[in-house]
Amino acid sequence: MIFAFYRTQQFDHEYANFDPYNIFGLDIGASNAEIKTAYKTKALVYHPDKETGDEILFMNLAKAYKALTDATSKRNWEQYGDPDGSSAISFGICLPSWIVKKRRLNARFTSLRLNYYVCFTFYRMKLVESID
Repeated sequence: MIFAFYRTQQFDHEYANFDPYNIFGLDIGASNAEIKTAYKTKALVYHPDKETGDEILFMNLAKAYKALTDATSKRNWEQYGDPDGSSAISFGICLPSWIVKKRRLNARFTSLRLNYYVCFTFYRMKLVESID
C-alpha cells in the first residue's frame, strides 16, 4: 500500500509540468512546419540508438510531437495538461443492494427500533421485579 502511494506521488511529479512547446524549445502557437522541423532535429540527436541518445527524452519528444500534431491529443493537452486525457483517479465503494435500497433500509431501521423497544421493555420489567 505504501509502495503504491509512493509510485503515485512519483507519477504525479514526473508528469505534472508536461509542456510540449517547452520540450521543443518553441513558442506557443508555432506552425506545424516548425514543430516537425524541431522534432526531426531533436529526434536525430536524442534517438536511443545514437551515442548521445537518451531514451526517456526521446519518448518525451515523441509524446510532445503527438500532442502538437494530433487534434485529439492537442485538445486533451490544452484541457487536462496531458495528451492522454484526464489522469484523475476515482474510487468507488461497492455496497450490497439491501443496504442501498431505501425501502429496505427503512424496514431494517424499523426492525432495529422494535427490537430495541422490546429489549428495553424486557429489561425494565426485570429491573422492576428485582427492586420489588
